[in-house]
Amino acid sequence: MHSLDLREKKTYLYSLLRVLSRRHLSSTSNDDTDKKAFENKPLNGLAALVAGFTQGNSQLEDALVDWLAGTSADSVSQSHETHRVVLAAISSDRGV
Repeated sequence: MHSLDLREKKTYLYSLLRVLSRRHLSSTSNDDTDKKAFENKPLNGLAALVAGFTQGNSQLEDALVDWLAGTSADSVSQSHETHRVVLAAISSDRGV
């Protein structure tokens, strides 16, 4: 990762968020049983993964804030749970 420029790092980060969202946070049904299973998804673990990826890199941490604020077109298409993961990652990075 150290050899990548900032644009490539951001692209990697946004791709990581998309993959996590699709594989671990996707829910398309309104069925109660699906909602219960969906609520048990590992949001804290995913947040720790994202926080670990961005930790110590203020540019990537800022990119997460920008993503959360919706300045990235990619963030608009992601689920609320993905936004919760990013918010938790930002909070853990800043010691909140």
